Amino acid sequence: MSWIVDIRYCWCDIANKKHAWMSDLMSADASPYESPKAGYAGKSNHIIYEDPLPLSLSQRLNRLRYSCYQLTMVVVVLLVMVLGALLYQAAGGEQSPWAYMTAIIGAVFLGLGATFYSIVLMVRRLHDLGRSGWLVLWLLAPLVANLLPLVGIVLSWLPLLAQLVQAGIMLYLLAGESAPGMNSYGTPSPPNGILVTVFGGLWWIFSVLSLLLSIAFMVFVVFAPQLLPTGLLEQMDVLDFSEWPRTR
Repeated sequence: MSWIVDIRYCWCDIANKKHAWMSDLMSADASPYESPKAGYAGKSNHIIYEDPLPLSLSQRLNRLRYSCYQLTMVVVVLLVMVLGALLYQAAGGEQSPWAYMTAIIGAVFLGLGATFYSIVLMVRRLHDLGRSGWLVLWLLAPLVANLLPLVGIVLSWLPLLAQLVQAGIMLYLLAGESAPGMNSYGTPSPPNGILVTVFGGLWWIFSVLSLLLSIAFMVFVVFAPQLLPTGLLEQMDVLDFSEWPRTR
């Protein structure tokens, strides 16, 4: 009877090995068709990049891609505005209440969409710098500064300080160096193509120069208003800086 038991266990062992071999064969056949996971792979630790998702809040953007996506958003918004203006005039303009209300609703949705997409880009850029996306809330500093007088807090220099903070953060988003390799927010952006390099680079230069000029102007307003053209401060309603701490 013992030889019957041995044959039974031998047959079961062969069946198990055959099942394991078939499983390995099926997995080997299926693996070439599976999309590789993002991250480091291979003996050389090369990076498998994530597929870019336009509205993702969990990916990263380098400087040029950030600028290129900003430029794309600006172009799309301008085209939609031009198309909306043409349709508005064709529908009767101000003479048509329906066209007027539709234009207002469309402008609101366009503004909300552009704002949301801008926040998405800034969050992804902060991720690329190794920072939390919640830091984007600092860009609301001018809004908070303008709302403080409603609760009785009046500081004439606070709105300008808030604008300086906002401009500094935006400059950091444009000029900050990307964190090398992978970080806790994922893989870096894929290598930049020609379009990203050219158009993103041009918009990056324009954006950085605009921010530097804005910061320089605000510094002149505070510390050297006498060097600015006469009447410019009055036109911008920037009149009282008596509470700003001056250097002596």
